Amino acid sequence: MSEGIDDVLRRALGLPTEDRVRVAEALLSSVEPEGAIPFDPEWISEAKRRAARIDAGAGRTSTWAEVRDRARGAREGLKGRKDTRTA
Repeated sequence: MSEGIDDVLRRALGLPTEDRVRVAEALLSSVEPEGAIPFDPEWISEAKRRAARIDAGAGRTSTWAEVRDRARGAREGLKGRKDTRTA
């Protein structure tokens, strides 16, 4: 990344949660392909709620390694299970 982009990113990451969400929405909307389905307002509300919980110290975060390991464990747990779906 260029120095200018690094500075913009550093400054944006230092903003309060609501402002970061506004920046993210503005950036995403500037590159959305025509006809793309916009974020559902309920999803945006839920994302803001979760971000506020994390910022308040009330939520639990996970590292990428933890998430990856849980996903792999869940996938391994599914292996060998008989498919019970009906055709």
